[in-house]
Amino acid sequence: MDIKYIYIEGQKKYTYLLSLIDVYTRRIIGYVFKTSIKQHDVVWLIRHVIGENQEITIMIRNDNGH
Repeated sequence: MDIKYIYIEGQKKYTYLLSLIDVYTRRIIGYVFKTSIKQHDVVWLIRHVIGENQEITIMIRNDNGH
């Protein structure tokens, strides 16, 4: 998982892109793009991806802001 901060010049504010990335293929397999990312958005994203691939085993890894 990764979050990128994206500045929108015309609106003078930041938006956030939360991406769920397959480590093996390096492809983004799901994302949320909003003006704020909350815990329920992360849970929704994981459930959405698992819901489409119910027979997969996952391990979640993030960079913890580093």
